Parts: sequence; C-alpha cells; structure tokens
Amino acid sequence: MARKILNLTRFALLTLLASVLVIVLIALPYGRAYGLVHPARMPAERTPSIFSIPYEEIELITEDGLKLAAWYTPPRNGVVVIGVHGMGGNRAGLLEEAHFLYEQQYGLLLFDVRNHGQSEGSVTTLGLYETRDVSAAVSFLRQRAGQEVKIAALGHSMGAAVVLMAAAEQPEIGAVIAVSPFTSLEENVDEGIRALTGLEPRFFAPMVLFWAQWLSGVDVSQVRPIDTIASISPRAVLLIHGAQDATLPVRNSYQLYEAAREPKELVIYEQIGHGGFVLQEAEHYRHTILSFLERYLRPLR
Repeated sequence: MARKILNLTRFALLTLLASVLVIVLIALPYGRAYGLVHPARMPAERTPSIFSIPYEEIELITEDGLKLAAWYTPPRNGVVVIGVHGMGGNRAGLLEEAHFLYEQQYGLLLFDVRNHGQSEGSVTTLGLYETRDVSAAVSFLRQRAGQEVKIAALGHSMGAAVVLMAAAEQPEIGAVIAVSPFTSLEENVDEGIRALTGLEPRFFAPMVLFWAQWLSGVDVSQVRPIDTIASISPRAVLLIHGAQDATLPVRNSYQLYEAAREPKELVIYEQIGHGGFVLQEAEHYRHTILSFLERYLRPLR
C-alpha cells in the first residue's frame, strides 16, 4: 500500500512539474508573442474636428494590397507631416501633435497602421511590413499634393521604429521625429520578458521571438532601426525619449543617437515615462518639434 501511495505521489509531482514546464516554456512566451502580433484593435473615438482641423477621410493602398484608414489635411506651408501611432493605438493618438502642427499651417496625414484601428490586415509585424504603410502614405502625398511638397514623418514607440526604418528606404521623407523609439526588437523583448514575468530573458526572449515569427510568418528579428538610422543622413533625425520609460528604456534613444549621422538631435525628458510628452511638457515638446521642422524643412510663410 505504501509503495502504491509513493508511486502515486511521484506521478502527481511529475505531472505537476510537466504542467509547470508547459506553462513556463510554452504558454508564457506564446502568450507574450500573441499579444505582440495580434494587439487588441481600438478604433479611433476622436477625429481632428475636436480641434477644428478640417480633414478628409481617405484610404491608403499598400503595395501588398491592404486598405488603411486615414485622415488627410492639405498643407498651407508646403510641408506635410505623416503621423504613425504605436502598437495597440490608432491615428487619434496623434491628434494633440496634429493640433499644434495645423496651427502652424502644416499638412497632416494620420493613418491606422495595418491590423490596427479601422485598417485592414490580420497580423502586426512589429515594424517590418508597417514600413509599407508609410510608403503608401508617401505615394498618396506625391499624387495628391505634388512633387514639390516636403514630407516629414513623426512616430511614437513602434511607430517611431517604423518611421526610422521607412525613412531609410524612402528618400522623399525629408525629416524624421522618433518619439520613444527602440533600437531592435530583440533587445526590447528582453526588457519586456523581465518586466512582465520576472523570468530570465536570455532564455525566454528567443522563445518569444520564435513564437512571434511563427504567428506572423515573417522574420521579426529584422526589425532593427539601429542598423538603418545612419542611412537617413543627410536628412535630419530628432529623437525624443523619457528618462523614466520602463517600456522602452531611454538607452534606446542614446544608442540610436550614437548610430545616427548628422544632422541629428536628441531630447530627453527627465521626469517622463513612455509617452505623455504633449500633456506633461506641452510647451517645450511643441517648441522642440516645431523648431526642428523649421530648421530642416524650412516651411513656406
């Protein structure tokens, strides 16, 4: 009887151990990867009209055939700013920036990236194919606004990585503003694993990347703005980051700044985390962006 109880106890312990291993080795990294590749959609609940900005509802068509929901406001100073939101967001997240840009006569093109908001797409590639979305925006502007219009791109978080990589491929983008960007996906998966689970990233981060690639069908390890930022030169790059950012640590912008070539600028807000610049440091943030655009794109007055 005692032997039977011992065997049952061993079996129960082994079953429990196996269950724990399945959860730790498969479920946790799979769940993290799924959330990255399939973020919850959040359609825009605000429009530019809340700031009395006139706009047109348009569709952008990407090279791989996706329709992207967008708002377009023509420029009055010869410069259009393309706005790219972060993961899980939508175009409404850039309305505060749109407000002060419109006041200074800039044109605006804000869109929901693929698999976000009201745009088509069933998978997020964490910046890799989202560069095609920016390319679609540039193509639209060339057709609608003409060859003489100057173009800037402003992105937040994942959107910041997207505009950095897109500008390296799109010479028509004359200046880039990257707010809370990251250097590479691998490095920041490490940070996410440590923050979300407390687990050792040297082991679990590769597993998250493995599942992200399996779920997305693309090699998301290619998402590396650190490798392409230098090729944006001689066009200007502005990097903005919060020193208290726990999602994408501020070292990302320091490293990107080191890798970039002139002209380049770096602005760090010591008391801000991941986002919130336009609310917590409204005047300084506004001045930083507008003065950057004035210096490098010289809008018409």
